[in-house]
Amino acid sequence: TDAGRAQAARVARDERRWYGATTDLSVEFGGANLFGSLMYHYIDGSQQFDFWAAVIQGGWFIAPEHELFARWEWGETEPVAQADVMVMTAGWNWYLDGHDLKLTMDFGFAESIIDLIWTSEVAGFRRDFRRDEHQWVIRSQFQFIF
Repeated sequence: TDAGRAQAARVARDERRWYGATTDLSVEFGGANLFGSLMYHYIDGSQQFDFWAAVIQGGWFIAPEHELFARWEWGETEPVAQADVMVMTAGWNWYLDGHDLKLTMDFGFAESIIDLIWTSEVAGFRRDFRRDEHQWVIRSQFQFIF
């Protein structure tokens, strides 16, 4: 039947549906700033997943070229309850030439297990195979825009 061939074609293509939405707000005060973001993703493939995540970050300029910042990140997946994540970060930005030339250094602490879903080698957090919880990362980044 036509319905059977259509179903076989969908299975052969491994078709998935992925929907996402994000909202954010950024506010700057004279010498300080605050940022918040909320994200949601729905994936329907061989299994269904709901991803929720939030980020809150604040910064304070202690001098015209030096900014201290702190960030809180949270993520939750359903139905995988063990995959929830919470990361706290504190750091410093040195604006050598505005945003065109900037050095960032930060220290991050993962309060929860970093599961495969949240692994980010670029950000320094690796998958926790032993399920030990608590990862610490120290990062530095030099940004040059031309």
